[in-house]
Amino acid sequence: MRELQFKKDDVVFREGQSGEYMYDIIAGSVRVYSYYNTPDEVEITTLYPGEMFGEMALLENAPRSTTIVAASDDTRLSEIGIREMEELLFGAPFIRRMMKHLSGRLRSVTDDYKRVIDTLNEIQDSKRLGIAKSSGLIARAKFYILQAAFGKHNGEGDTLEKIWGDRNRRPDRDASVRGRTPCDLKTPIFREGNEADCMYYVYLGEVGIYSDFGGMEESLITTVKEGDFFGEMGMIEHLPRTATAIALKGGTYVEQIFEEDIDTLVEKTPEFVLQILKHLSDRLRDMTHEYYDACIMVKEMWC
Repeated sequence: MRELQFKKDDVVFREGQSGEYMYDIIAGSVRVYSYYNTPDEVEITTLYPGEMFGEMALLENAPRSTTIVAASDDTRLSEIGIREMEELLFGAPFIRRMMKHLSGRLRSVTDDYKRVIDTLNEIQDSKRLGIAKSSGLIARAKFYILQAAFGKHNGEGDTLEKIWGDRNRRPDRDASVRGRTPCDLKTPIFREGNEADCMYYVYLGEVGIYSDFGGMEESLITTVKEGDFFGEMGMIEHLPRTATAIALKGGTYVEQIFEEDIDTLVEKTPEFVLQILKHLSDRLRDMTHEYYDACIMVKEMWC
């Protein structure tokens, strides 16, 4: 790994460039832009020491989707290439940081997606009712129309496959940390709003993830199949459950994984922990694609 130093307003990388490295902020700060230095420039966020960026272009073998600019003098970054990442991924501290980073990114993109859907519904209502579009709606629509152009930046995921192997390969789980729990078809594994102190691995069977379970607007969000994970975002970010999980098949067994188990798992079955990261990365990629698709819908409906 190399340590790089930047002055304020230095460009770290530009949107559209190939991505061979990710970066860890040691000191200073950076700003994230779309359409940097153009009339359509949008400042997305500012990142600070301890945060990472650029990992998706590296992992997904895709062009950079934003421009990164140093926001302060003496901004120092650690440059991490694929070989360095491969070594770091077998260490518990970096694993935990990557899990938290990817989970935070996933939650942020999920929130962005919900806001796009709200904007789509507002556009539909304005057309159906024949009411004037508000200035706020116009500004949001313009932003999402610009974002729609990012939809073309879809990587092939080659790098992930080289490091972690076939995503459908089930990790060896002959020796679990805490044992496996049979699931009652009528009793939720956890409920929306519960505190989240662990995540789950589906050893056998299937689990359904529901919103408003048992309520008037009950909806099956997704089905988690054997060999996959759920509940990781609540555990990693120490946030309440956002949905309810319940077994869909008899004979379903799940394994609880607590945050303090990560060190043991890295030591005993590192491929299993890498599979958790692969799961988070896949979810982030899929949600990002859904976000861009929704932005394209805004563009088509607006125009």
